[in-house]
Amino acid sequence: QLADIALLILNNFNTKPNTVQTALLLMIFIGASVVACLLIQKRAYKKIIFDFKNSRDAESFSEKCENVFSRSINRNLKIALAISLCEAYIKEKEYRKAFSALIKATGKSKLSSVGGNIFLPSKMKLNYYLKLIYLNVTFNNLIDAQIAFEEGQKYINKFRADSDFSGEISRVLALLEYAKGNYREAGKLISAAETDDSNETS
Repeated sequence: QLADIALLILNNFNTKPNTVQTALLLMIFIGASVVACLLIQKRAYKKIIFDFKNSRDAESFSEKCENVFSRSINRNLKIALAISLCEAYIKEKEYRKAFSALIKATGKSKLSSVGGNIFLPSKMKLNYYLKLIYLNVTFNNLIDAQIAFEEGQKYINKFRADSDFSGEISRVLALLEYAKGNYREAGKLISAAETDDSNETS
């Protein structure tokens, strides 16, 4: 297909391609190759997500995610993979690997680069921040957990009343408040999470 595009362009040249025309061909080849690569990676990502939802095999999913992650050139796809990989490792109780998966996507523990990324869906940003809060509390990094909460508060507030996220939000915030010594507030949040869970199953 790429060769056909190049041939079409060449046929439209009345003379032997000059430097500009050759550069144009090269740019088309490179651009088309990058687009094709991104589409292949996106399809691979969708497939492993689909397989994971059907099998719930976290170990196998982690291996497939790592494989696609190592070959991906799409930053946003890397972040999506990192979140999915993090969730899989949490299910395996591999918390250090889960934390490393998040850092791998951004290269740092603070996620301002994620929050400021206009191409990422808000729900993905919420998921990212919730995972970072949870893991930082797990490793007793309360300062970093609070920073993650403050950076992600915009998305937490946005989806607080959303039944798809309210239970998880309440549980993660309860964990944070408990770690900070705010036991009464943590108790309220746990009760809210239980209410959200019961509403979801009813």
